[in-house]
Amino acid sequence: MSAAVSTDNEKLILGYSVKDIPWERLLLISAFIVLMIFYTFATENFLTLENFVNVVRRDAWLFFIAYAQTLVIVSAGFDLSQGSIMSVVSVMAWSAMLHFGFFVGLIAGLGIGLLCGVINGFFVGVARVQPFIATLGMLFIGSGAAQLWTGGLQMGGAREGATLPKHVEDAYVLLAKGNLGPIPFTFIWILIALGTMWYLLKYTRFGTYVYALGGNEQTAISAGINFPAMKI
Repeated sequence: MSAAVSTDNEKLILGYSVKDIPWERLLLISAFIVLMIFYTFATENFLTLENFVNVVRRDAWLFFIAYAQTLVIVSAGFDLSQGSIMSVVSVMAWSAMLHFGFFVGLIAGLGIGLLCGVINGFFVGVARVQPFIATLGMLFIGSGAAQLWTGGLQMGGAREGATLPKHVEDAYVLLAKGNLGPIPFTFIWILIALGTMWYLLKYTRFGTYVYALGGNEQTAISAGINFPAMKI
Protein backbone atom coordinates (compact mmCIF):
# COMPACT_ATOMS: atom_id res chain seq x y z
CA MET A 1 0.00 0.00 0.00
CA SER A 2 2.71 2.46 1.00
CA ALA A 3 4.70 1.54 -2.12
CA ALA A 4 1.72 2.38 -4.30
CA VAL A 5 1.23 5.74 -2.56
CA SER A 6 4.93 6.51 -2.95
CA THR A 7 4.73 5.72 -6.66
CA ASP A 8 1.70 7.98 -7.09
CA ASN A 9 3.39 10.82 -5.25
CA GLU A 10 6.34 10.65 -7.62
CA LYS A 11 4.13 11.87 -10.48
CA LEU A 12 4.69 15.61 -10.55
CA ILE A 13 5.05 17.44 -13.85
CA LEU A 14 3.20 16.45 -17.05
CA GLY A 15 3.26 12.79 -16.10
CA TYR A 16 7.00 12.67 -15.37
CA SER A 17 8.24 11.00 -12.22
CA VAL A 18 10.83 12.85 -10.18
CA LYS A 19 13.68 10.83 -11.63
CA ASP A 20 12.41 11.27 -15.20
CA ILE A 21 11.98 15.06 -15.16
CA PRO A 22 14.32 16.59 -17.80
CA TRP A 23 16.15 18.81 -15.34
CA GLU A 24 18.74 19.99 -17.88
CA ARG A 25 16.04 21.31 -20.21
CA LEU A 26 14.15 22.94 -17.37
CA LEU A 27 17.36 24.61 -16.19
CA LEU A 28 18.10 26.01 -19.66
CA ILE A 29 14.54 27.26 -20.10
CA SER A 30 14.55 28.81 -16.63
CA ALA A 31 17.87 30.56 -17.30
CA PHE A 32 16.51 31.91 -20.58
CA ILE A 33 13.39 33.26 -18.87
CA VAL A 34 15.45 34.89 -16.11
CA LEU A 35 17.70 36.59 -18.68
CA MET A 36 14.69 37.83 -20.64
CA ILE A 37 13.15 39.31 -17.50
CA PHE A 38 16.44 40.89 -16.43
CA TYR A 39 17.14 42.60 -19.76
CA THR A 40 13.52 43.70 -20.08
CA PHE A 41 13.84 45.73 -16.88
CA ALA A 42 17.50 46.68 -17.40
CA THR A 43 16.99 48.27 -20.84
CA GLU A 44 14.15 50.26 -22.33
CA ASN A 45 14.03 48.78 -25.83
CA PHE A 46 14.84 45.11 -25.26
CA LEU A 47 11.37 43.64 -25.86
CA THR A 48 10.52 45.78 -28.87
CA LEU A 49 9.90 44.87 -32.48
CA GLU A 50 12.65 47.21 -33.64
CA ASN A 51 15.24 45.52 -31.43
CA PHE A 52 14.08 42.08 -32.54
CA VAL A 53 14.41 43.03 -36.22
CA ASN A 54 17.86 44.52 -35.64
CA VAL A 55 19.09 41.39 -33.85
CA VAL A 56 17.74 39.10 -36.58
CA ARG A 57 19.36 41.13 -39.36
CA ARG A 58 22.68 41.61 -37.60
CA ASP A 59 23.14 38.11 -36.20
CA ALA A 60 21.33 35.90 -38.71
CA TRP A 61 24.61 34.16 -39.58
CA LEU A 62 24.83 32.85 -36.01
CA PHE A 63 21.61 30.87 -36.50
CA PHE A 64 23.01 29.09 -39.55
CA ILE A 65 26.29 28.38 -37.78
CA ALA A 66 24.30 26.94 -34.86
CA TYR A 67 22.20 24.75 -37.16
CA ALA A 68 25.30 23.27 -38.79
CA GLN A 69 27.03 22.77 -35.46
CA THR A 70 23.92 21.02 -34.13
CA LEU A 71 24.28 18.27 -36.74
CA VAL A 72 27.93 17.82 -35.82
CA ILE A 73 27.30 17.69 -32.07
CA VAL A 74 24.29 15.35 -32.33
CA SER A 75 26.47 12.91 -34.28
CA ALA A 76 29.11 13.11 -31.50
CA GLY A 77 31.43 15.23 -33.62
CA PHE A 78 33.31 18.46 -33.07
CA ASP A 79 33.99 21.34 -35.46
CA LEU A 80 36.35 24.23 -34.72
CA SER A 81 36.53 25.48 -38.29
CA GLN A 82 33.09 26.99 -38.89
CA GLY A 83 34.15 30.57 -38.20
CA SER A 84 37.15 30.48 -40.54
CA ILE A 85 35.15 28.69 -43.24
CA MET A 86 32.54 31.44 -42.98
CA SER A 87 35.32 34.01 -43.45
CA VAL A 88 36.77 32.45 -46.59
CA VAL A 89 33.28 31.81 -48.01
CA SER A 90 32.38 35.47 -47.45
CA VAL A 91 35.41 36.92 -49.19
CA MET A 92 35.29 34.45 -52.08
CA ALA A 93 31.57 35.07 -52.61
CA TRP A 94 32.11 38.85 -52.48
CA SER A 95 34.91 38.69 -55.03
CA ALA A 96 32.84 36.49 -57.35
CA MET A 97 29.90 38.87 -57.05
CA LEU A 98 32.20 41.76 -57.87
CA HIS A 99 33.32 40.24 -61.18
CA PHE A 100 30.54 37.84 -62.23
CA GLY A 101 27.31 38.91 -60.58
CA PHE A 102 25.17 38.06 -57.57
CA PHE A 103 24.10 34.50 -58.35
CA VAL A 104 27.57 33.39 -59.45
CA GLY A 105 28.92 34.75 -56.17
CA LEU A 106 26.19 32.93 -54.26
CA ILE A 107 27.02 29.64 -55.96
CA ALA A 108 30.75 30.22 -55.46
CA GLY A 109 30.25 30.78 -51.74
CA LEU A 110 28.14 27.64 -51.38
CA GLY A 111 30.70 25.68 -53.40
CA ILE A 112 33.64 26.80 -51.25
CA GLY A 113 31.72 25.97 -48.08
CA LEU A 114 30.78 22.55 -49.46
CA LEU A 115 34.39 21.85 -50.44
CA CYS A 116 35.66 22.73 -46.95
CA GLY A 117 32.99 20.50 -45.40
CA VAL A 118 33.88 17.59 -47.67
CA ILE A 119 37.56 17.95 -46.78
CA ASN A 120 36.72 17.94 -43.07
CA GLY A 121 34.46 14.94 -43.55
CA PHE A 122 37.13 13.06 -45.52
CA PHE A 123 39.75 13.46 -42.82
CA VAL A 124 37.32 12.55 -40.02
CA GLY A 125 35.32 9.82 -41.76
CA VAL A 126 37.84 8.22 -44.13
CA ALA A 127 41.29 9.04 -42.75
CA ARG A 128 39.92 8.71 -39.17
CA VAL A 129 41.70 11.82 -37.92
CA GLN A 130 40.29 13.10 -34.64
CA PRO A 131 37.66 15.82 -35.33
CA PHE A 132 39.47 18.28 -33.07
CA ILE A 133 42.71 17.94 -35.05
CA ALA A 134 41.09 17.89 -38.50
CA THR A 135 38.90 20.93 -37.92
CA LEU A 136 41.67 22.81 -36.13
CA GLY A 137 43.76 22.42 -39.28
CA MET A 138 40.87 23.65 -41.43
CA LEU A 139 40.46 26.60 -39.06
CA PHE A 140 44.01 27.76 -39.81
CA ILE A 141 43.70 27.01 -43.53
CA GLY A 142 40.43 28.93 -43.87
CA SER A 143 41.63 31.87 -41.83
CA GLY A 144 44.91 32.03 -43.74
CA ALA A 145 43.17 31.78 -47.12
CA ALA A 146 40.83 34.64 -46.23
CA GLN A 147 43.72 36.81 -45.05
CA LEU A 148 45.78 36.00 -48.15
CA TRP A 149 42.93 36.72 -50.55
CA THR A 150 42.02 40.06 -48.97
CA GLY A 151 45.55 41.20 -48.25
CA GLY A 152 44.49 41.76 -44.66
CA LEU A 153 41.70 44.17 -45.63
CA GLN A 154 38.06 43.85 -44.65
CA MET A 155 36.52 42.74 -47.95
CA GLY A 156 37.81 40.83 -50.97
CA GLY A 157 37.85 43.58 -53.57
CA ALA A 158 38.72 46.44 -51.25
CA ARG A 159 42.39 46.16 -52.12
CA GLU A 160 41.44 47.00 -55.71
CA GLY A 161 39.34 49.97 -54.66
CA ALA A 162 36.32 48.21 -56.16
CA THR A 163 32.69 48.29 -55.15
CA LEU A 164 29.85 45.94 -56.03
CA PRO A 165 27.80 46.79 -59.14
CA LYS A 166 24.51 48.44 -58.28
CA HIS A 167 22.33 45.53 -59.43
CA VAL A 168 24.38 43.13 -57.27
CA GLU A 169 24.15 45.43 -54.28
CA ASP A 170 20.40 45.81 -54.82
CA ALA A 171 19.94 42.02 -54.88
CA TYR A 172 21.95 41.68 -51.68
CA VAL A 173 20.01 44.45 -49.95
CA LEU A 174 16.70 42.87 -50.98
CA LEU A 175 17.53 39.37 -49.73
CA ALA A 176 19.53 40.35 -46.64
CA LYS A 177 17.90 43.59 -45.52
CA GLY A 178 14.54 43.65 -47.26
CA ASN A 179 11.12 42.84 -45.83
CA LEU A 180 8.13 40.75 -46.83
CA GLY A 181 5.52 43.07 -45.40
CA PRO A 182 6.58 43.63 -41.78
CA ILE A 183 8.71 40.45 -41.70
CA PRO A 184 12.46 40.67 -42.50
CA PHE A 185 13.65 38.29 -45.20
CA THR A 186 16.46 37.16 -42.89
CA PHE A 187 13.86 35.90 -40.40
CA ILE A 188 12.19 33.92 -43.20
CA TRP A 189 15.51 32.32 -44.18
CA ILE A 190 16.14 31.44 -40.52
CA LEU A 191 12.73 29.76 -40.22
CA ILE A 192 13.16 27.87 -43.49
CA ALA A 193 16.55 26.55 -42.37
CA LEU A 194 15.16 25.64 -38.94
CA GLY A 195 12.22 23.79 -40.48
CA THR A 196 14.53 21.93 -42.84
CA MET A 197 16.82 20.89 -39.98
CA TRP A 198 13.88 19.76 -37.85
CA TYR A 199 12.42 17.70 -40.70
CA LEU A 200 15.76 16.09 -41.56
CA LEU A 201 16.49 15.07 -37.98
CA LYS A 202 12.99 13.90 -37.09
CA TYR A 203 11.52 12.35 -40.23
CA THR A 204 14.35 11.12 -42.46
CA ARG A 205 16.71 8.17 -42.47
CA PHE A 206 19.57 10.66 -42.44
CA GLY A 207 18.36 12.05 -39.11
CA THR A 208 18.04 8.55 -37.67
CA TYR A 209 21.63 7.80 -38.69
CA VAL A 210 22.86 11.07 -37.16
CA TYR A 211 21.27 10.20 -33.82
CA ALA A 212 22.56 6.63 -34.05
CA LEU A 213 26.15 7.79 -34.58
CA GLY A 214 25.81 10.18 -31.66
CA GLY A 215 24.38 7.49 -29.40
CA ASN A 216 26.94 4.76 -30.05
CA GLU A 217 29.26 5.05 -33.02
CA GLN A 218 30.52 1.45 -33.03
CA THR A 219 27.02 0.00 -32.72
CA ALA A 220 25.80 2.23 -35.55
CA ILE A 221 28.67 1.10 -37.79
CA SER A 222 27.99 -2.54 -36.90
CA ALA A 223 24.34 -1.99 -37.87
CA GLY A 224 25.45 -1.04 -41.38
CA ILE A 225 25.56 2.77 -41.26
CA ASN A 226 28.12 4.15 -43.71
CA PHE A 227 30.35 6.07 -41.31
CA PRO A 228 32.55 7.88 -43.89
CA ALA A 229 29.56 8.99 -45.96
CA MET A 230 27.69 10.28 -42.91
CA LYS A 231 30.69 12.25 -41.67
CA ILE A 232 31.23 13.80 -45.09
